[in-house]
Amino acid sequence: MSIYPLFIQASQRYEVSVMHYETLLKEREDIFSRTQPQGIRYDRDKVMTSPNGDPFTAYMAEMERTGLQKRIETARTIMTDYKAIRDEREASLRRSKDLYDKIYRMRYLDHLKPLYIARRIGYSKSEIYRKLDSIEKKMGKYGNNRMI
Repeated sequence: MSIYPLFIQASQRYEVSVMHYETLLKEREDIFSRTQPQGIRYDRDKVMTSPNGDPFTAYMAEMERTGLQKRIETARTIMTDYKAIRDEREASLRRSKDLYDKIYRMRYLDHLKPLYIARRIGYSKSEIYRKLDSIEKKMGKYGNNRMI
């Protein structure tokens, strides 16, 4: 049985978790910039200064109100777990003796050209292209049209 479809799924889940984590970090940055003191604005009729109060307290209150810190920690844990799963699947993919796994590893993980893969495995270049087409069709089945 080929292992590369499992690796593709693990990679997709890891990428989604990284995007979610980065979104939460961006949200935290936005909260920080909203609660910090602002400069004086001369473009209005009255000169406005920053409101009185502790900006760090306002930042912490906003973080507590949104529950953002807990969501960030949860997202970090999930991201770490998916990374461990992906790394485990990559290691098993690299150990695999299946022909399709070897071709997938050489082409998409090691970034070797099909001619070099053909020489290393002992197949013709056209046979490697046929097997790569089969792999790409299977990758499309998993909803990933781009190569890892």
